[in-house]
Amino acid sequence: MHPEKRARRAQLRDLEVVGATLSGWRLAFDMPGVPPVEPSMANLRAEAVATVHGVLIRISRADFAELVASEGGDRFYAVVEVIATRYDDGAAVLAHAFVAQPSRRRCRERPPSRRYMDLLRDGARAAGLAPSYCAYLDALPASEARALGRLCSNLVLELFTAASRSPLRALMNDYLVLLQATEELAPAPRAAAQCVVLAPALVAGLALRAARALRSA
Repeated sequence: MHPEKRARRAQLRDLEVVGATLSGWRLAFDMPGVPPVEPSMANLRAEAVATVHGVLIRISRADFAELVASEGGDRFYAVVEVIATRYDDGAAVLAHAFVAQPSRRRCRERPPSRRYMDLLRDGARAAGLAPSYCAYLDALPASEARALGRLCSNLVLELFTAASRSPLRALMNDYLVLLQATEELAPAPRAAAQCVVLAPALVAGLALRAARALRSA
């Protein structure tokens, strides 16, 4: 929902953006995140009596393909057809939504990071979503993290985004699945496994930042 995130993540060029509701679905945090400090990502889960608020974004076919790639292709999410209701005129619109692949969905939800939750909250307000829904997002719990952990997860996210636009896309998807699997370990082996798995991505992420700094200098 966040306009700056859309521009940075997949370089989307919005043709139209309007608030909308989606009946029969609810917001869930049952997608694995990016360890060590991104416990979960958002998902839509079918629930007969629920309604979720969000934005309808009209983009070109080429931009939609880039958006799908930036979310890991079909490795993490399936693209499903839904009927949303526009805020402005109440019209029903056939749209596409990202729903977690069954193999990637956790049985138990986990609060997302403060960074991730703030993106949802700020995006909801930027999109002019209903104050009651913004208040609902404000009331949801979020996890806190230390600065070093945030740096590690941010570097992996930046690397994942860059790889989604390159031939390394499939390799980075496999890497993220491996990193997420470490979360299922007991605390002591989890910490050791994450140190080993994170090391190459942190080096590559720092190199990517350095390269960008040189290009902009």
